[in-house]
Amino acid sequence: MGLFDRNNVDDALKEEKSQEEIEKESNLRREQTSRTIRLLAGAYLCYLSYTMLKGLITGTSEPVSHPWIIWTAAVLFGLIGAGLLGWYLWRYLRERGGK
Repeated sequence: MGLFDRNNVDDALKEEKSQEEIEKESNLRREQTSRTIRLLAGAYLCYLSYTMLKGLITGTSEPVSHPWIIWTAAVLFGLIGAGLLGWYLWRYLRERGGK
């Protein structure tokens, strides 16, 4: 009877470890998805900033009464996008170097 009880405990520990592993894998997937979305958002903001500034500089954009608003938005989009890209690429490289 003692051996039977020990097997049940061993089986329970194996199940618990597998649940922990499943949680770790789920958290890792969630983190990777979040990082990918933020990198894509940063890239999109940089692209948006580029196209806005290009349109203003070349004069191909619609004429507006307050171009300084578009200039400000384009610069902010560029800074935020570059910040997102830089931050998450730096974190990725730092984590990758630590492995």
